[in-house]
Amino acid sequence: ERFRAFYMLNPMAVIIESYRDVLVKGVMPADFQNLCVAFVVSVLVFVAGYRVFKSVERWFADTI
Repeated sequence: ERFRAFYMLNPMAVIIESYRDVLVKGVMPADFQNLCVAFVVSVLVFVAGYRVFKSVERWFADTI
């Protein structure tokens, strides 16, 4: 329990906890704000990854 703050920094942890709330406890996710933050972080990481991939796409197949 004392490391829960570090655990919740992972965006997947929030999603897993929300699934656990719904499937095991049968209640709505308790921490909707953190779920929204995890969604925004995931979208930002996706957009950044897509831009990086598009910038190196020409050399990507040659490198791998």
